[in-house]
Amino acid sequence: MYLLHPNRVYKMADCWSNLNPPLSESTLNVLDEIGFKTMTPIQSVAIPLFLTNKDVAAEAVTGSGKTLAFVIPIIEILIKQHKERKWKIHDVLAIIVTPTRELAIQIDEVLQQFTKHLSFL
Repeated sequence: MYLLHPNRVYKMADCWSNLNPPLSESTLNVLDEIGFKTMTPIQSVAIPLFLTNKDVAAEAVTGSGKTLAFVIPIIEILIKQHKERKWKIHDVLAIIVTPTRELAIQIDEVLQQFTKHLSFL
């Protein structure tokens, strides 16, 4: 499947394990545990771009998976960084700016599903 953009065509992965770059085993386990078996189009296109340090601007309807599309790359980057160096107690690991309190709560709930399975967070 492909996603068309005025200037590019993006190949969409069909499942979490087919993403390139690949997701960590711990992320795949959490996705399975919380019941996310397949990706939405926004997730299959945005996650690889985020993981390769690309800027992403996306527009999609409510419930399309945008939150998970940027939370997963944050978790993946933190997992990779943790393997390279240990953090100090007051290190800032990520900053997420949201336009509303409701969205901040939603993002926090998604993040907590991942961080409770990662001993270093």
